[in-house]
Amino acid sequence: MALFLLVVGGIVASHGEPAARPSWQWSEISAAAGGGKGAAQLASGDILTTRMRRTAQGVQVVCARSVDGGRHWQDEAVIASETGVDADLGDGHLLALPTGEVLYSYRHNRLQTNAAGRRTYSIRVAVSRDAGQTWQPHSVVAQSTHDPVREPEALRGLWSSFLLRLRDGTLHCYYDDEDTPHRRGFFRHQWLTRKTWDAAAHRWRRPVTVSRALNARHLSRDGMPSVVELPSGRLLCVMESVQTAPPHANCLRAVTSDNGGRTWSWRRTERAIVYAPQRENSLAVSPWLARLPDGRLLCVFTTDEERDTPSRPGTPPRAFRMDVKCLFSDDNGQTWPGPPQTIFAEAHHNYAPGALVLRDGSVLVTCMSFDRAGHRAFRGVSAP
Repeated sequence: MALFLLVVGGIVASHGEPAARPSWQWSEISAAAGGGKGAAQLASGDILTTRMRRTAQGVQVVCARSVDGGRHWQDEAVIASETGVDADLGDGHLLALPTGEVLYSYRHNRLQTNAAGRRTYSIRVAVSRDAGQTWQPHSVVAQSTHDPVREPEALRGLWSSFLLRLRDGTLHCYYDDEDTPHRRGFFRHQWLTRKTWDAAAHRWRRPVTVSRALNARHLSRDGMPSVVELPSGRLLCVMESVQTAPPHANCLRAVTSDNGGRTWSWRRTERAIVYAPQRENSLAVSPWLARLPDGRLLCVFTTDEERDTPSRPGTPPRAFRMDVKCLFSDDNGQTWPGPPQTIFAEAHHNYAPGALVLRDGSVLVTCMSFDRAGHRAFRGVSAP
């Protein structure tokens, strides 16, 4: 894992002209970050983040804590665990609620066939009521099963998730969904689905397709959602997607909703391109959004556009050769002027960055780093 701290400076545009784009200076602040994307800051100021850890028995999701803005980390608790080499947990998101509870959404999959001959996939939520010290199961957002003998080429998985609490208190969970398109005849597609928490029934309800291609003949592989609620109430979702032309290189797209997430813009117009590398077949993947104190939007992501040979879409993340970069939007996500700014480009094997706005106005950016050095931490300061 790698971790970065981005300090945001104010930028003011005059006479309707675009604001000057900031430059950034980075310095290492830690050699042992606590985890990847999806961090949360608690009322105390402590920061929690998570990572997957393999054990001799299976796999765990570990929660780590920092009390000094991300410079030092201490493992705090195990959020979830499963035995067996086929267990697959993690890729989730922490959300601190006004009640003091902390939620963590994550994938919980068994990738080898069970006694009934089926693989099982689910998105689950855990809850902590003591600031991350202990965790209990909260709910199951969605689940699917897959018979690899009867459907050897089928994809029915449920993967990356994202939690969003709206200003009116509504709680959403967004997730990668291969099961819904499969059931509707769109084989090997992946859409984004959103469910809403029903506290009275204690269950997730009302599934909505957040993103897929407007043209049904185009391959949809939308995933790794990140969503912000804008001052207008509009919801903006940026996700990892694919180009329509083979070999379907990864790019970043966006959709919006103006009615609280009940319907989304893909039904009227094609999903907007947030970023597509200029080099042919280079990839841009795994975005994360944050709304900065000055009103701008920040999108962090990884890309291999600086590498001589592009990664292949669908390759396991550990094989990617990616750098961490970012874009800014001054108009609530309507435009994302490039070129992107590089945050970290030394180890190259990076993936799944996250951005968290802290109470002091800085932004904590966390990501996975698969190089031999392990976890890294950096502090970035905006320069005039």
